[in-house]
Amino acid sequence: MMKLNLLLMAVCLVILSTTGCGKDGNKDWTEEVLLTVSSEVVEYYPPNEENDGFYGIKVREDNETRWTTLSMNGGIEGFDYEIGYEYRLKVLKIHLANPPADGSDFVYSLIKILSRTFVDSGEGETPVRIEGLTFDNYPRVDGSTSCRHLNEIIACKLLGVSYTWQEPLVNEWTVRPDYEHIPEAYRDFFWQWIKTSQTHGAFMNLIDGNADIILTHRTISPDEKARADELGITLTETPIAADAFAFVVNPENPVRSLTVAQIQDIYTGKITNWKQVGSRDAAIKVFTRPRNSGSEEVMRGLVMQGLEMGDFPESQIGSMAWVFSEVLNDRDAICYTFLNYKELIVRKPDSEVPKIAVNGIFPGWETVRDETYPFIAEVHVAVRSDLDRHSMAYRLYEWLRSPAARAAIVESGYFTGIEHKND
Repeated sequence: MMKLNLLLMAVCLVILSTTGCGKDGNKDWTEEVLLTVSSEVVEYYPPNEENDGFYGIKVREDNETRWTTLSMNGGIEGFDYEIGYEYRLKVLKIHLANPPADGSDFVYSLIKILSRTFVDSGEGETPVRIEGLTFDNYPRVDGSTSCRHLNEIIACKLLGVSYTWQEPLVNEWTVRPDYEHIPEAYRDFFWQWIKTSQTHGAFMNLIDGNADIILTHRTISPDEKARADELGITLTETPIAADAFAFVVNPENPVRSLTVAQIQDIYTGKITNWKQVGSRDAAIKVFTRPRNSGSEEVMRGLVMQGLEMGDFPESQIGSMAWVFSEVLNDRDAICYTFLNYKELIVRKPDSEVPKIAVNGIFPGWETVRDETYPFIAEVHVAVRSDLDRHSMAYRLYEWLRSPAARAAIVESGYFTGIEHKND
């Protein structure tokens, strides 16, 4: 027993020698502080990573007057932030005796959440609910891969289900509803009613009557419209949020900016070598997505603007997640994706798969908000025009178009405050 006590004392002495409560420059020291966390989301740039913008949160200690920006993911150890809420936290501030050369000299660790308050944006947000909506009468929802989390977060908010972000088994972070607090009879609700049939599949399900409402990054394609015309069906499509359509390259590629014309020339086949845009002498590996996929149709409409794309059949990437592995594995590659998907779903930093500027402007939260980035894609909600105006599906459609939905949409990582081009 005496030996065990001596061992425990030795362990304690080692811990105290490395971390203490006093201000000793030779070792880490800690203090408890109170933090306010702003409801406003900003861009965060990790030290030493050029143009690597992520979601950031603004924090301020009680004895400070200025705000500090931290990464939303891991900026405060043990803290899960929800967009749209202001927090009061008690945290442990650990002052580092030997901080990294390119990093902060302290870190925060959560002790307790003291308060969590939804902050009205000033545009009249109402509670996140639709009167009478239940698990039993929730509409059949479908959508694109890029909008899966938006559909799931909206359902969680409207049905009063909490959720967490789950780390990927393979590529994508996912929304995990708190199944333990869902009534047993509805445990399979999110699998049965919140579908992700990808963009083309979602449109076809809506047209064929197998879905009531869909969320995607684009409007109906010519092929889908032909099917709808064949059945005498028309759709009502409304933009509800904004995102950046971004281009990504391999980290070994020094190119970090292209003009709109250069991108168009690459994808028509007019530019075929990186040296034509000021880089090394190497053939450009042009990756695309399949026709009728969300990103491919956005590429053709928003970026190409009627220009005929070159034929790159051997370079089609079947899954959005595979875009990043393909580009990462080919130093001469270029492809496209949505900013929200890159930063929130696959969470690939620019140090691994860089996004590039267009006309000198990088895709980011600020450049989407102020509409300076050239390629801003819109997230649309679509229903059939013959949908019963008294149905719960139509009430959900109207709610998504209203200010009441904005908190849930912003929490999903999108912007709602810009002037939609199709309004």
